[in-house]
Amino acid sequence: MKKTFGTLPGGRETFLYTIACGGITAQITDFGAALVTLNVPDKNGNIDDVVLGYDDCNGYRITNGAALGATVGRNSNRVGGAKFTMNGKTVNLDANDNGVNNLHSGFDPYKNRLWKVERHDANSIRLSLQSPDGDQGFPGNATIHVTYTIDPDNALRITYDAVCDKDTVFNMTNHTYFNLAGHDHPEKAMGQILSMPARFFTADDAEFWTDGRYKTQAQREIAEGTFHVNSISDAGTPGISDPGFLISRECRKRGIVVECLPGATAFVPALVQSGFPCDRFCSRSPARLSSRNHFP
Repeated sequence: MKKTFGTLPGGRETFLYTIACGGITAQITDFGAALVTLNVPDKNGNIDDVVLGYDDCNGYRITNGAALGATVGRNSNRVGGAKFTMNGKTVNLDANDNGVNNLHSGFDPYKNRLWKVERHDANSIRLSLQSPDGDQGFPGNATIHVTYTIDPDNALRITYDAVCDKDTVFNMTNHTYFNLAGHDHPEKAMGQILSMPARFFTADDAEFWTDGRYKTQAQREIAEGTFHVNSISDAGTPGISDPGFLISRECRKRGIVVECLPGATAFVPALVQSGFPCDRFCSRSPARLSSRNHFP
């Protein structure tokens, strides 16, 4: 199903696309290739929208500073000093994070662009974006795709692929915020426990930037791979407020488990290879939900 999702300045129309399979239904907009809704059943069969979002494209265009549901690229998270070296050359990016670092690739993010829908069927949608050489500072003309698919095993899979005519950075992610209790119950969002099968994490400094070193000890619950979602934010300790988790091949089979107290446990197959900020793990869907992300 496809329906209008509002009009952008200049008259371009945006659309909202529905995909479904089994008991799961998702809606994706071509504006920012964002995940707008995800309706899933809980352990009692009650269906609710477990992601945060807006009612039309202008909500995403004007007020989406938190990047709800957004597709982020070419690089997600931060680049220290807003520059890096590739093939012996310095690549300068926007210093859009405290005037020092680069965050989610710069001032013209993919979340504010109109993507092209290449394919839409009952349970899947594939969108593309043309990113020219020098876009956001990154080298090479790139054709980028993101595909959302709901599988018969009750998994929403998000897959990225790209082709570029130069060496470049390709470190995409999805920035959806989840609430197991449902979109309309923010007061219950923090009553959830996360179990992360990760032996290592990357600690951040006061500017939420990491130098890439893996840590094994900071807070015991992080080092052991299990913590309450409040434990990081309440600690107020620089260096552990926005960690990235490294999930090994061995640990992937164990999966990521989120429990909404005192309710059901959610099982998330751990297919991610590198760190998402913890806020994207704190409230996963009560159904099986996997997000496959291809990192360099």
